Amino acid sequence: MKQFVLSILCLCILGSFAQAQDTTAVDTQYWQYAGIFSFNFNRLDNSKYWQAGGLPVITAQGDIRAAANYQRNRITWNNSIIMALGTQKQGKGDSVDFIKNLDQLELTSSFGYRYKPKWLGTVLLNFRTQFAEGFEFPDDQPTVNRIGPVSNFMAPGYLELGIGIEYNPAPPLTFFYTPANMKATIVRIPEFRPRYIPQDITTGSTRIELGSKLTIRYQQEILPKFIITSNANFFMNYLQNFGNIDVNWDALVSYQLQEWLAISFGTLLLYDDDVKFVIETDGMGNPTRVGPRTQFQYNLTVGITYNFVSFLGLNR
Repeated sequence: MKQFVLSILCLCILGSFAQAQDTTAVDTQYWQYAGIFSFNFNRLDNSKYWQAGGLPVITAQGDIRAAANYQRNRITWNNSIIMALGTQKQGKGDSVDFIKNLDQLELTSSFGYRYKPKWLGTVLLNFRTQFAEGFEFPDDQPTVNRIGPVSNFMAPGYLELGIGIEYNPAPPLTFFYTPANMKATIVRIPEFRPRYIPQDITTGSTRIELGSKLTIRYQQEILPKFIITSNANFFMNYLQNFGNIDVNWDALVSYQLQEWLAISFGTLLLYDDDVKFVIETDGMGNPTRVGPRTQFQYNLTVGITYNFVSFLGLNR
């Protein structure tokens, strides 16, 4: 399964860029690209004799968001990828590990046929997972006592494929609705499966769900050098827990201060009815209440950023 998903990922990326490079000079006008790359590094250290005290810190974060879109006559093919990874280390010595604080890998590809000026029939593919092993940490000693691991590459991984309609009311805004949407939750590591897959439904590595999905995208340069990107996904299972909605909402605000310097603020909001958390424990620390919870992450970065824009519908 891991090799299968990686093959899809590579084919979509390589296919889009290969087609852009292999077409004739006339065809290249149908491709448009956009991307933001940012990197932030920080190191704080002190000598053995330092009156004020404090811990040395090493922090590094990288974020790549890119898109390659093709449009010719009634045909559109839109591809986007998000890759983000961050780590930090607090303290000295080999016994102090680097701790992951940012980890995201997501690929989206849609193929559409425009049958009216603002309406398309669309096939939508989405894949998301993470790069590295993830742990939980208690609030009182986050850098000492880690809990886990609780996740890894393709544990979990999500693959979605849907057929539906696309509506473009204005250039920066797009709606996708897929009434026939397949969602596969893949957990390749057995001990992680009860955390992401209901064991009363399947004890295997993959759970297949059939439902509907609504995707809302917004991408606009509202002021010079000030760009907002938002991608919100809402999925509802037809067969189990009908009415419960899974949410995956990613947003980024970026402002280019100088040619190679920018400030960005990103958020990620998640809710999955099948992902359970410990809510209450007894006096011995044993879970007495578990359930789904809203997950939220934000990331404020000031650092080296390169932004290139040649995007369909992105006003400049």
